[in-house]
Amino acid sequence: MDTIGLVALIFAALFNGTAFVPVKLCAKWHRKHCDSDTYDMVVFQGWWGLAAAVAMMLTAPIECAIQPSQCLRFSYYAFLTGASIFTATVAVLISVHHLGVGLEPSVVAAFYVVCGFVEDLLLLHNIAEPLSACALGLLLLGAAGVVACRKLSPAPAAKDAQLLSSAMEHDTPMSECRTHHAPSAAPTRLVTGLVAGFATGLFGSMVPFTSEKAVGTDGDPMPPFAYAAPVGVGLVAVNFVVTPLRIAIRRWSGAAVMPTQEDCAEGSSAKSSAQQRATSLALYGTASGLIWGAGAALLNFGLDRGAELSTANAMYQCALLVGGLWGIFFGEIRGWRAIVCFLVSAAALLGAVVLMGLYVHPS
Repeated sequence: MDTIGLVALIFAALFNGTAFVPVKLCAKWHRKHCDSDTYDMVVFQGWWGLAAAVAMMLTAPIECAIQPSQCLRFSYYAFLTGASIFTATVAVLISVHHLGVGLEPSVVAAFYVVCGFVEDLLLLHNIAEPLSACALGLLLLGAAGVVACRKLSPAPAAKDAQLLSSAMEHDTPMSECRTHHAPSAAPTRLVTGLVAGFATGLFGSMVPFTSEKAVGTDGDPMPPFAYAAPVGVGLVAVNFVVTPLRIAIRRWSGAAVMPTQEDCAEGSSAKSSAQQRATSLALYGTASGLIWGAGAALLNFGLDRGAELSTANAMYQCALLVGGLWGIFFGEIRGWRAIVCFLVSAAALLGAVVLMGLYVHPS
């Protein structure tokens, strides 16, 4: 791997760890302008999928300039890869909502490693040696530590007090107040986030699996970077089919597509219109998709520059450290005990990723 490939992988990890920060910002925007931080995940993901697909398809002219022989190749596996990405993103949005941008990458990394190992063992049959006890121990230690970080972070008492004051101002019954910061609600939210993280790891691990199986229409295997543009085509195709269908089903069932005008703070100068809320979804969704798509493209570019899959995967999963820093910045991981616990857990998870790469994809 040359210097350019190394730089590409570093930026891929940075983008991967930052990609879903706009989800947090979108929720904060709705919290500021409405009484609830609930936003429309379906519409958000629609914009996300379109932007991510565009970012990946823009690699086509770069590939044509670098390797003209690989220009504009296509593989039908791209539709399966696109569907895996789309499904994983559904779970990501749920997981980020419940775990935050700080802990979600670590939880997903743990499940991603396990699911990838099972797929390699059962489907690809390319395991060099049995899973080492050391790698498994680090994985379990890291995953348990990440969950403990949530418990060690003190409750945001100031925010709860502000919420209670706002509720009393608007004569809101206590039963209608948001209680997701209450200790009694935390376990349910944590379990939901962990289940969503498992789904993200499961479907996310299908992306490298389908990429390894991808061949062009001419029957030859496709280089990783040349495969980025076809994946973009597959993702946008899945997005244009599934997103309108999801919106139509929700309208047919009578569910609201976005928070109604009555949901927003009455009598407030910050009261937002439906158009403003739709614009916020488009802006934040597009930003998230572009960042993620750029990171995925850079990962494939690093592989094209000679990086071993084990090395590239380990560096890409360093996104969990980036996500942790964002979690500290947004106050999701609070207190020195929680921060130290996260750093130790993240180091354990990264060690498991490296060892898994050596066993599953030996150099």
